[in-house]
Amino acid sequence: YEQIDAATFIGGSTPLAIGAGLGSGKRTWAISGDFSFLTGARLGILEAQQRGYPLRLTILANTKASATGGQEVPTD
Repeated sequence: YEQIDAATFIGGSTPLAIGAGLGSGKRTWAISGDFSFLTGARLGILEAQQRGYPLRLTILANTKASATGGQEVPTD
């Protein structure tokens, strides 16, 4: 397997996975935390849909905004 490990802005995994997939011609995965998904990753899903790109996404439900200090994410 080949992989690229990249840490970027919150929610950045989805557009990075789309760009990597379009550039390489391979299918890619995006991995996002629950807070990152709520704040930005969902925009990447819209991009993938508009481009017809078969994005695969895993959302980690850790109930924290880990990248910004560990604030709790409401689950209700």
